[in-house]
Amino acid sequence: MALIFASVKLTTVNLAPLANALNGTAKQQSNYRRIQRFYQQFEIPFRQIAPVVLALLPPQSDFILAIDRSNWKFGPLQINILMAAMVYRATTFPLFWMRRGKKGNSKTTEPIQLMERRFKCLPKKRIKAVVADREFIGCDWF
Repeated sequence: MALIFASVKLTTVNLAPLANALNGTAKQQSNYRRIQRFYQQFEIPFRQIAPVVLALLPPQSDFILAIDRSNWKFGPLQINILMAAMVYRATTFPLFWMRRGKKGNSKTTEPIQLMERRFKCLPKKRIKAVVADREFIGCDWF
């Protein structure tokens, strides 16, 4: 819980400042390593994220659904993530993502899988708009 409060208070997910904000009696390096171990062992309950975020918003509020893909290299590792996020006012909440084991654009089936997962958790009537870049051209996936 302290990690969540520190993230919100400091408005960062950078581990170094978070390690400084935790447990004043422990060394910063010890806290840093504890946070690393936590993220290595903790499994995020993805299906529970969207309902929690929705519950925190005003009941009748609409939001924008943004879809994007990000690709970068970390040493020899190719990181390619397809993500759907909920945009409410000036805040974006990443809700669903799928890691792809290859570089390059998404196939039509991948955004379809992502959208199908989303529709199970989010009420369609509250979606004001869906935005995506030119990679997601076409009606098939939408």
